[in-house]
Amino acid sequence: MAARQDAMAARQDAMAARDHAAGREEEVVGRRSLNLRGGEDTQGPTGIWSSFTRMISKYIEKEEEGGAVTIDKFDEAFPVKRSQPQVRFSLLLDSIPAASKVYVVVEIGGRGGAQGVKVEILLHQDKSKIRQQHWIGEAIFDTDIISYKYKVVLQNGETKVEDFERKCRIYPKAEDSAVFLATDLDGTLLGDDEQIKNFFTVWNDEYKKKGSCLLYNTGRPFHSALDLIHRDVLQRPTALICSEGTEIFWFDGDNHTAVPDAQWRKKLNELWNWPKLRDAVNVTLAPLRSNITKFLPLADDNGQPMFVLAANSRNVSEKILSLLDTSLRRRMGLKFDAIQSSSGYEWYVLLVPPGVSKGSATLHCSAILGFNKTNMMVSGDGENDVPLFEITRDGVHGALVANAAEGLVRWRNSENLEKVILATRKHAGGIIEGLKHHFAKFGYTHKSLLNKTSANVADVMGNFSHHNMTDNTTMGINPVEEETGEEE
Repeated sequence: MAARQDAMAARQDAMAARDHAAGREEEVVGRRSLNLRGGEDTQGPTGIWSSFTRMISKYIEKEEEGGAVTIDKFDEAFPVKRSQPQVRFSLLLDSIPAASKVYVVVEIGGRGGAQGVKVEILLHQDKSKIRQQHWIGEAIFDTDIISYKYKVVLQNGETKVEDFERKCRIYPKAEDSAVFLATDLDGTLLGDDEQIKNFFTVWNDEYKKKGSCLLYNTGRPFHSALDLIHRDVLQRPTALICSEGTEIFWFDGDNHTAVPDAQWRKKLNELWNWPKLRDAVNVTLAPLRSNITKFLPLADDNGQPMFVLAANSRNVSEKILSLLDTSLRRRMGLKFDAIQSSSGYEWYVLLVPPGVSKGSATLHCSAILGFNKTNMMVSGDGENDVPLFEITRDGVHGALVANAAEGLVRWRNSENLEKVILATRKHAGGIIEGLKHHFAKFGYTHKSLLNKTSANVADVMGNFSHHNMTDNTTMGINPVEEETGEEE
């Protein structure tokens, strides 16, 4: 039975790949059953699944590397971390009188209470938007922090300016040898405390100094992942990708404050018809509600583009997935991806916008930061990292740590991914090995790690020599008396 299911999944994946390559417009559905290393947490799911299934429709449109990144108007201010000097401003308005003018007022370099240089950029209207007025404009800025507000000058001369500022930090372009690393946490970066120390020794001594960026890419929910940073288990990254790619948080400054990526959230929520999907889920799953232990429409609660369902048995979760596929996807034509998983004591079905994954979130971050794919590496160990490694088909490098799940290794071998190595070391040691393998061409030597290893070996040999020459009893060795040839 298992063999037949694997064969069926392989055929579905092959068909999906052919259709994708042919550019067919009809929706392609693929379902792959994945077996992970297992694990559960009494405090709730950590992203360590004992089973994991993807039901995909189509992949999100790929981010172009470099180029302008849109800054939209949202309900609250948010910082944008980026490396490109070209900034595109975008403002959606319900309606304003014709002949009104819309500006973005930008202050450059103001900090510490001091005023910076202010400039006004006139926006023009994008006529392709029908329901709302869309105003856009572009400008190029030098490396600095910019603050900006939108201003509308009505036809009668009345001026309206926003009452809060947004900020955007434009970083200097990274060196050509800078590296973008997106790594899974549980079982990959985590798992060996000594290797974690080694990783950060190498990363801080060599990679970080050249403008390299480190991203954590995990199935864990945000607070679970952030707790690892607050407890100093892990150092602060450039960004944190959570909940299978549905959330991105950026870190700024030297504190542990993480700011959500409002652009990513907005983009994802535009990929599906959330109100229609939410209502359809309510109606379709009504007969099963007594067996559903969690029913969380997160897009309504906090804006996160995810619907979390948990069942009290695997059988119920299978029924949920079947109903959603038949009623919502096939009959109603609703677009979404479904992730079926188990944390060991609950069976989950997670609904996310089509194409959302660890991989698409990684490409979004690399585009904002301005990295070429040849300078990127991803690492992981579980089969829920398949979407992360799928982006290596486009030139991104990869490293499977030595303790990777057998199914992930089989998948990598079957896909013939030339840019993905299978490391000989486990956990963070495998990440270090992958960095050295792929980026030694940029002059990275991991010298600090070699010095540390040499020092440790010297200490051991020195201790052995000292004990051997001075006091053998301290090592549990009894002294041997010299033979004299005389009988006692």
